[in-house]
Amino acid sequence: MKELFNPDYGMFVYNPDNRLYWFNGQTYESNMNFELIGLILALAPNNQVILNIPILSVCYKHLLGEKPSIDDLEMW
Repeated sequence: MKELFNPDYGMFVYNPDNRLYWFNGQTYESNMNFELIGLILALAPNNQVILNIPILSVCYKHLLGEKPSIDDLEMW
């Protein structure tokens, strides 16, 4: 998981001010790769695996089926 969030890999960008990751809108990776990462993130809690991935709260809300708000993006 650590390599997937490596900014050199290009799927995510890192904001050093708040130490969070967000999706890289300029990547050449296919949507399928992002779906696979989402699947891993969704399966981890079901399998009692704790992942230390600092992503924005809007991503967690999406995984929980909650509606995100503009306030969630202000963190970025």
